Amino acid sequence: MTTKQGSPASTMGQATSRRVATSVINQTAIVTQMAQLRIYITFLILASLAILGVSATKQREPIYKNLQILPKDISEKDMDSIMLSYTKALGMGCGFCHNPVEGFEDSLDYVTDKNEMKENARQMMRMTIDINSKYFYFDKKVKPVYLKTVHCLTCHKGEPYPAE
Repeated sequence: MTTKQGSPASTMGQATSRRVATSVINQTAIVTQMAQLRIYITFLILASLAILGVSATKQREPIYKNLQILPKDISEKDMDSIMLSYTKALGMGCGFCHNPVEGFEDSLDYVTDKNEMKENARQMMRMTIDINSKYFYFDKKVKPVYLKTVHCLTCHKGEPYPAE
């Protein structure tokens, strides 16, 4: 069947062809945008991983400030363990050595040295380190596991001040 140019059938065919062409162009544009979006997302992921890698290799700032006896890079787990052993050995809470934060009485200021008990605790730490290094061979590879050392509980026995 042949149609004359300008006939209704011819015009409908041209309109259909234009719609198909427009649809193909729109689909191509969508595919191109999706490809660009994938490239952008991939770039963001790679950049994020690179930044994380660099930040992981940077040396971390110490968590704790004003440490004079304990190692500056002590982990939270080790610090919590040590402080818990002190509270048990002395039968006192953290406020025995640490002052409240001014204006926030429910929070403690772990950095300040205003409480004299904090310096007393440091002196006791130095004393136990000295006793253990002088009188106990402190090499875990050589000494038997049952070898006792001096620690806070040895003298305090759950009391804030040791018996005389």
